[in-house]
Amino acid sequence: MLPEASASAFEQLAARFREEHAPLVTRAKAVAQEICEAVDRELKSGALSLANLFDTDYQPIPDTDPVQFSTRYLPVFERILPPILERVLGENSKLVFCVAIDRNAYLPVHNRKFAQPQRKGERAWNMANCRNRRIFDDRAGLLAARIIGDHRIQSYHRDMGNGVRVAMKEVDAPLVINGRHWGGVRTAYTM
Repeated sequence: MLPEASASAFEQLAARFREEHAPLVTRAKAVAQEICEAVDRELKSGALSLANLFDTDYQPIPDTDPVQFSTRYLPVFERILPPILERVLGENSKLVFCVAIDRNAYLPVHNRKFAQPQRKGERAWNMANCRNRRIFDDRAGLLAARIIGDHRIQSYHRDMGNGVRVAMKEVDAPLVINGRHWGGVRTAYTM
C-alpha cells in the first residue's frame, strides 16, 4: 500500500496524463468510427463481402523486399481509406501516421508518404518508405491490432530499417465492423 502522499501524487500525475491525452484518444476513436462507417457502406452496397473483409489468406506480392501482401479486401481499402487517413494526418503536425490494421497486424493501406512503390534491390529504402501491404506483428503492432478495450496508449521505438529506430507515442482504438472485431486504428506521434 502506498503512503497517502505518494498515492495522491500518483493520482494527480495520472489525471494530468489523462487530460493531456484526451484529445488524442478522441481523435483515434473518431477515426475508427469513420473507418467503420466507410467499410459498412461498402458492405451494404455489395462492393465488399464479410468473407472478403475478414480474409486472412495473405498472398505475397512477387518481387517485394520486404515482402508485401495482398488480401481480397485490399482493392476496396485502397479506394476508401486514403481520403480518411490523409485528412487526419494533415490535422496535426505531430501526427506521423494514421493507419488501420487487421487483427493480425496486417497494414493494407498506409499514408501516402509511407506507401511509395518499392525500389528493386533497395531493402533499406523500402523498409522506411514502403510500409503499406505489410504485416507489423511486433509487440506494438499486435497490441494495436488486438485492442478490445476503449483505447490504448503506448510508446515504442519504430523500426525504420537499416538500424534506424524512431521514438513514437501511439494512441490506438478498436475497429469493430458488423459486430466483429476487425483490428485497430493506430495514430502515432513524435515524442
